[in-house]
Amino acid sequence: MSIKEQRIARSRFLLENPYAYLEPEGGFDAEIESVREKWAAQTRSARGWSKKEIANAVRDVHRMLWDEQNALEPAESLKPARFFDPQKTLEMLGYEIVVVPKISVPEAPREKIAGIIGGKERRVVLSDDLSEETKRFTAAHELAHAILHPGQGLHRDRPVTLDGTKRRSQTESEADYFAALFLMPRKLVLQHFVARFGVEKFVLTAESAHALASRGPNGSAATDLRELSKLLAATSVFDGNGFKPLCKEFGVSVVAMAITLEELQIVGPWSLSI
Repeated sequence: MSIKEQRIARSRFLLENPYAYLEPEGGFDAEIESVREKWAAQTRSARGWSKKEIANAVRDVHRMLWDEQNALEPAESLKPARFFDPQKTLEMLGYEIVVVPKISVPEAPREKIAGIIGGKERRVVLSDDLSEETKRFTAAHELAHAILHPGQGLHRDRPVTLDGTKRRSQTESEADYFAALFLMPRKLVLQHFVARFGVEKFVLTAESAHALASRGPNGSAATDLRELSKLLAATSVFDGNGFKPLCKEFGVSVVAMAITLEELQIVGPWSLSI
C-alpha cells in the first residue's frame, strides 16, 4: 500500500466513511475544496442546520485537517487534544487568532465574553480569562460560526456552560453542537472509552462500582446518571489500571465529556442489585 493509500485508509477510518475520496472511476482523490467556501455556498434552511448537516460539516473539517497535516499515524492512536486543535484549524481557514487578557464591550462592561468572531476582518478574539478547556471549546464554537454562519455579522459569545440553565438561540446551539463533534469525534470517544473500561456500555453494578471506587446511587461518588457520567469522564483509575482521564485526553471539561457519553448511550442505569 502506497503512502497516499495509507493516508486515505486512515482518513476513512476517522471519518467513519469507507467511500471517502472514491471517484466514479475508482481512483483516489484526497484533494478537497475549501471547507468554508463549500458550506458558504450551501443554503441554510429557515429551521437552521440539521444535526446530520452539522455532522457532515465537521467531517469535512476533520478531513481537511487529516489531509493538510499529512497524518500517517494510525487513527486509533491519535492524541485528540493535539490533533483536533480549533485555533490551528481557524488559522488554516485564514483567520487571525488574537488572545487578550479579558474581553469587554462598552455597552455591557460587566458581561463576560469568551470569544468574538465576525466583522469585516477574518479575526477571532479569545479571552484568556477562562480555563483552558473553556477557551478550547470557545475556539471550536467560533470555528463553527466561521463554517456554518459566514456573513451573519458579529458573534459575541459567552462562556458555554452546557448545563442547560440558559436558553440558547438556534445559531448558538448549532455552534455548540459543531464544537462538541469537532473536539470529541464519537467513534474515537467510544474507542478510548472501551480501552479504559473494557465495555461498550458501562452499567453500575456492585462489581463495576468497586472497580470505579464508587458506591453507586446511595453513595457520595455517583448519585445519578449525570454524576456517573462525570465520574467516568474524569476518572484516571479503573480496576487498578491508571490512564489519562477522558476529559483530559480530548481537552474538554468534565461536563462536556459527560454529556457526550450520555449522548452516545454508553453509560447505563444502575443494577437493581447494587
